[in-house]
Amino acid sequence: MRRLLIVAAGAALLGAVTVPGAASLAASGSAPAAPQAAATQPPGGGGSQNGKDVTVWVHDSQVRFSGSGYKGGRGDGYRPPACWHEPGPDAREYLDQRKRFQKDWLDGATPEERAEWEKRVEEWSGKLDEKGRWWMPAFNAADRASDACRESLTAVWVPDGQAPPPTGITMETLARLARGAMTVPDPQIGLSPGGKSFVNLPTHVWLENMPASERRKSVTASIPGMSATVVANLTKFKIDPGAPATRVRHTPECEAPGQPYTRGAEFTCGAQYLQASIDQPDKVYVLTVTTEWEVSGYGEGAPPGGGDGPDRFFDFSQLENVVVTASIDVPVHEVQSTVERRP
Repeated sequence: MRRLLIVAAGAALLGAVTVPGAASLAASGSAPAAPQAAATQPPGGGGSQNGKDVTVWVHDSQVRFSGSGYKGGRGDGYRPPACWHEPGPDAREYLDQRKRFQKDWLDGATPEERAEWEKRVEEWSGKLDEKGRWWMPAFNAADRASDACRESLTAVWVPDGQAPPPTGITMETLARLARGAMTVPDPQIGLSPGGKSFVNLPTHVWLENMPASERRKSVTASIPGMSATVVANLTKFKIDPGAPATRVRHTPECEAPGQPYTRGAEFTCGAQYLQASIDQPDKVYVLTVTTEWEVSGYGEGAPPGGGDGPDRFFDFSQLENVVVTASIDVPVHEVQSTVERRP
């Protein structure tokens, strides 16, 4: 026997959950698999990401993303929530959606399936005289954990004046989704001397692609009535010269974006190698730069139906900083000198 599919526009009701003070309905269905790599805007989705190591692909969701840090850069693999509930249609809209999308299926349904369908229609119709709305499951398809998470959620009826389900979207949910969607410029390392360096010669290091306009990024995640904005600021970056302390002197941390070399400039950021790299793998030292973007943020509005409850506010300092690294090969040669003896 085929499984009974009861779906809304762009939404699949999966599994079952019991929520105190609210009615819940169980159904079965299917949803798209989480993407393996870069994503395009999914049907029914509120946003997607094309950057590297980005972990947001919202589906069956009203959440929308915007800001200078949304797309076009690189994420760091931060994992936002896997699934949650969002406010959905009222009783009439909900019932009409299901009747519309189930119409063709019913033409070939068995008597048992039709009986199951009629039972559900009767349950949903019982809400038509009530004021309230259904809260619908939404999920982050970029997270493999969403497969199991969304199977635990189904549509939940919440009468007007009652609190949303415990899994209802909050300021924290939006803040973590915005953090997951954050991308920053991939560090482009500048070196002087470029190409190769020499023993005891200071190798200046800076970030080629970090003018002031690129050192602050923000992402806003919003639904009607509420938004959370996450801001990432780059002020410093760290250097790992790829050599033990016996072979190098370096500045572990530099002010961003560092200073490109100019004649006579003070050596303030970089590495001074004390031994040649001839005995290293590929005959180079691998210098790594780590950019750490300090995260802050703020929220506006309130969760739907949440009033002035504790979920209205979120401490954005709980979010992790954005950390992105890049590496470059530094071949270090030794200057050979020839001493001539004259009679």
